[in-house]
Amino acid sequence: LQENFEVHLFDFTGDLYGQTLRVALVDFIRAEMKFAGLDALKAQIAADGEAARQILVQATYLGT
Repeated sequence: LQENFEVHLFDFTGDLYGQTLRVALVDFIRAEMKFAGLDALKAQIAADGEAARQILVQATYLGT
């Protein structure tokens, strides 16, 4: 079984086109959901980003 997913690299500028990345799944933020409009989607993306940063800070602190 092969799944595809999108990865966002925080604070990265560069070109990774054609490169292979190894990604570790650290935690689950939320289930898939539909949005009433673009503004709601943008707000959720911002909230998800903040949640992900907090999770990564905690995971780094705990050494996981």
